[in-house]
Amino acid sequence: VKFVYIKASEGASFHDSAFETNYRGSTAAGMATGAYHFFRFDVNGTLQAMNLLGCLKGKTLQLPLAIDVEEHGNPETSTMSVVTRLQEMIDYIEEFGYPVIIYTNINGYHRFCKAYFENYPLWICRFAHPSDDIDWTIWQYSHWSEVDGISGETDLNVFCSKQDDFNQWLGSYTF
Repeated sequence: VKFVYIKASEGASFHDSAFETNYRGSTAAGMATGAYHFFRFDVNGTLQAMNLLGCLKGKTLQLPLAIDVEEHGNPETSTMSVVTRLQEMIDYIEEFGYPVIIYTNINGYHRFCKAYFENYPLWICRFAHPSDDIDWTIWQYSHWSEVDGISGETDLNVFCSKQDDFNQWLGSYTF
């Protein structure tokens, strides 16, 4: 295990109460650490970006900020409305110089990413190997694994390439 993404925020105001503890644990373990935000389809993208960045004050991360874009847990919303709000969020984050990766499942990829956000790294959740026509950076292949140092089940992910590529992908982003 070389890296971890920790939930930081959701929508315009939710801060995950376990984020601080998880952040301290992952950095103490020497893990490359990233944070993710659960994207709400019915909330302004700029407000969501402000919420995420606010959660990260005083933290240093090594991985791009992840935006979790999935239909499950969200109200039915038009594709273009979601795309517009997601672009607002990305634009705001990038104004501060932070890179972004989009997390989604195969349905979200086809609905929201394929035609609109192909220039961003993709973190795809799929329990079968992603097809060759999907250009992914991280693949989440399990929700039900055990990892030393984490109580309960956790997701497992793999980076798409060799260790040298992973090391080049890492950064140091202070918030």
